[in-house]
Amino acid sequence: MKRLVLCAVIGGGIGAGAAFVRSDPTSGESEASNGMTNAAMTGAAGGAVLGFFLDRRAKRKRRSALVGYADKARPRVDAAVDAAFSAAEVALPIIEARASAARERAKETAAQAAGVARERAAEAGSVARERAAETAIHARHAAAERADLARHKAKKSGHPKAAKALDLLPV
Repeated sequence: MKRLVLCAVIGGGIGAGAAFVRSDPTSGESEASNGMTNAAMTGAAGGAVLGFFLDRRAKRKRRSALVGYADKARPRVDAAVDAAFSAAEVALPIIEARASAARERAKETAAQAAGVARERAAEAGSVARERAAETAIHARHAAAERADLARHKAKKSGHPKAAKALDLLPV
């Protein structure tokens, strides 16, 4: 587009200059200006056509230059990709070995954690059994005290059958 405009301006200037040089100074001014305008328009149109073709040619060259650069760069890119693949092939066994070692360490750590958890669960179970036994003993004593109190109230109130029934309680 740049060449089109530039060539149109230059062509218009050349056409106007040529019309001015060819013009007859003795002729009327309106004829000279009409001739100069027509010559300038014709020169501008010719310059625009020339600029259009130059723009197309430059665009084609630019595109072919990019393709040329891509063709020049392709071997280097292929070499870089091949180097990356070979590095990955070398690194893969190392990474797999380290991953299996990490997996084994994780299994060992999990086994140790499971052992510690079992020990703690056993300790918690024994503590819970002891507390349950203590609570049962306290509950038995409280039940015995309440049964004695109920027996005493039953004897005092004059209900011998109720007192006898309370004597039969195993507490």
